[in-house]
Amino acid sequence: MNTEFLKGLGITDQEVINAIFAENGKDVNKAKGETEQLTSKVTALEQQLAERDEQLEKLKESAKDNEKLQKQLNDLQDENKATAKKYADELSALEKSHAIETAIRDAKPRNLKAVKALLDLDKISYVDGKLEGLESQLKGLVEGEDTKFLFEASGDNNPKPSGAKAPNPDGLPNGGDDAPKDLASAVAAALKAQ
Repeated sequence: MNTEFLKGLGITDQEVINAIFAENGKDVNKAKGETEQLTSKVTALEQQLAERDEQLEKLKESAKDNEKLQKQLNDLQDENKATAKKYADELSALEKSHAIETAIRDAKPRNLKAVKALLDLDKISYVDGKLEGLESQLKGLVEGEDTKFLFEASGDNNPKPSGAKAPNPDGLPNGGDDAPKDLASAVAAALKAQ
């Protein structure tokens, strides 16, 4: 996202653009922090497993004649393999969860947790960095009569409040319908009145 992109959407106020970039920066930095944290955990776990495997191999070589010790070493190796698989499964689950949340954010939900709770996560698979089964579920929620309120409608980024009209202190006709629509028009009208 850049300034030209926002201006192309009709957002020209530099303060608004700066506020959008600041908020987007918070989300990006949060995601980067989570990714770095997960990466460091994975690296540490992989290093621990490699060290264990190396120690077990050394013990195995030095205890070739002792059957009981050999069996213990084989059991420890099996346990290490199971632990490695467990960590890999947990990492895969974290990656899947992150990918799902990112895809949900792209659909512009009003509440990410509420939308995620309505998904059948067991029917979503995550293979080679791609989600399968999520798109159809999200589409159903976005288009569903009883769930579409959970998402921002296109062009609904700044919903107009409904209800009572604002007071009309200037006494303009039609409840202020002839009033300037933006700051530039208001300034121009004020200068003409002088």
